Amino acid sequence: MLGTPTFAVETNFLLERAHNFAGTEWEALSAKNGVVTSTVLAELDFLCTGEDAYAKDAAQRVCKAHQGWGISPVHLNDNQAVEAERIAEQMVEFGAIPAEATAMIAALIIAEAAVLGCEYILVDRHFIIEADGNLIDRALAESGFGPIELRY
Repeated sequence: MLGTPTFAVETNFLLERAHNFAGTEWEALSAKNGVVTSTVLAELDFLCTGEDAYAKDAAQRVCKAHQGWGISPVHLNDNQAVEAERIAEQMVEFGAIPAEATAMIAALIIAEAAVLGCEYILVDRHFIIEADGNLIDRALAESGFGPIELRY
């Protein structure tokens, strides 16, 4: 990956497309410098060893294929990780995303994408789809980051 990534991909977006995303769709995305963030990588690792056979199979397919799709794994450094956690907590505090453990993961994925400088994030997680984009942008702005577009 060269330079600032254009977009990030959320875990459920990848899982939902693991079995049926056409190569031409990935080719179009691969030209845009996408990333899979630390939290998404951790979720995929967890699902690869899980009990749910369908989720396990989908996660294993994604882990084997995402780099071939032109989406690079990115691990945040310590400062970026701390900043992303603070922003995610603010999103929950502002009410942009519900204060549930699984929703906090969604907020963290958005925050990681913002810290990395992504313009948008591809999502398929109901906590993100139902999130208040204006409050997400407010949390980002208060932390010195620009808005991030949520694409479904």
